[in-house]
Amino acid sequence: MKKVLFIFFGFLVFSSIVVSKQTDTDMFVQKYLLPTVMIKSVSENSSGSGVIVFSEKFKNKDDFFNIVYSCSHILKEKDQLINVSNYDSNGIFISYDTYKSIIFSKNDEHDVSILFFLSDKKMAVANIDYNYTPKIKDEVFCIGHGLGDTARLSTGLITGATRKGNSIEEIRTSVPIVFGDSGGPLFHKDKIIGISHAIKNAQSGQGTNLPVYNISIFKSLKTCNKFAIDCYLLKDENKLIKLAKEMSMSGSDVHDLKIKINELVKDIDRCIDLLNE
Repeated sequence: MKKVLFIFFGFLVFSSIVVSKQTDTDMFVQKYLLPTVMIKSVSENSSGSGVIVFSEKFKNKDDFFNIVYSCSHILKEKDQLINVSNYDSNGIFISYDTYKSIIFSKNDEHDVSILFFLSDKKMAVANIDYNYTPKIKDEVFCIGHGLGDTARLSTGLITGATRKGNSIEEIRTSVPIVFGDSGGPLFHKDKIIGISHAIKNAQSGQGTNLPVYNISIFKSLKTCNKFAIDCYLLKDENKLIKLAKEMSMSGSDVHDLKIKINELVKDIDRCIDLLNE
């Protein structure tokens, strides 16, 4: 009887360890791997990385609006392809889902960019730590699609930082990165603290990272998201103008025409308000 109980409890312990490891893998895939995407030029043979930071449904739309942070130097064309990876239960790559994206904002001076794309499902999103202060020897890790390959994990420590005035301009780490990792997220614990930016030491592959909390284009996340969505909706609803012209040509009810034009004017006013912010 004791032997049976010992075997039973041993099985329970083993099962709990297996479940725990599987849960950890699932969490890692959801929080870190899935939000990290590959960004490719449509016609040129070049690629980089990015990270999804926002994924919400349009109002009155079926599509999800997704926002990606990346670097500007990897963007060779106006339109880019976003490759979102699919993984198995062990976190091993299976396939890509490819979406066409549009560059919403690009700042070459700071080497940052924001892209957006539409999808028929909600995307996994990475969280950002806007209050982080770099500390020597803090453990960090980077995920990127280096050399146009599937996402890979690289770990290291913060080794220093460079300042411009009173603010930190770059975070230096011992994390090895390669060409194509640019634009990928740098994590401390479970949140993004930087975006992979450049290889500082070609031999070791040690890189520098742009601190997301110190870049105005990233700090105004909520406004950017709201503005980007409204701008896209405005572009989409420009079809109302064409519809209005068709209605006027066909002699349809003038009242309906006024309603649709008023809807468009309200959207324009909303975008102007966001620009003023």
